[in-house]
Amino acid sequence: MGGPAAVSGGDAQGYAHLIDRSKPWWKNTRMIKLNLCIALLLITSTTNGYDGSMMNGLQSLPQWNDAFNHPNGGKLGLLSAIQVRALTLTLVTECSQYPKNIGSVAAYPFSPYVSDGLGRRAAVLLGAVIMCIATVLQTASHSVGMFIGAR
Repeated sequence: MGGPAAVSGGDAQGYAHLIDRSKPWWKNTRMIKLNLCIALLLITSTTNGYDGSMMNGLQSLPQWNDAFNHPNGGKLGLLSAIQVRALTLTLVTECSQYPKNIGSVAAYPFSPYVSDGLGRRAAVLLGAVIMCIATVLQTASHSVGMFIGAR
């Protein structure tokens, strides 16, 4: 099924040829691109945590409860769990993890086809655009249905 191991043995000698020691790390464009990609993943993770904290904070506000007719029980849980992560961001960042919310599960059937059809970069861009549109819709929502649809 798979090919032979890329590096056999426990030492790091197999990867030594990938590191260019002739110039400092800040002049190595591959290292800069790698760190920017890592920063993007960290920002994604941070904003997902922020969203969960924001939802908990919103649910304690009387104005929010009044605007959404005092949701409780299953509807209140659905408002938090329905968060959608963009189609391709789910595939790129969380393919190996368990789905954390309903939005991730809903995106799984489409993610591979979007990534294969458009390519990774275009798929991530599409996912970011979808997230921005959904953020605007969620901000402008004035009913539970619109809020759930935007999330």
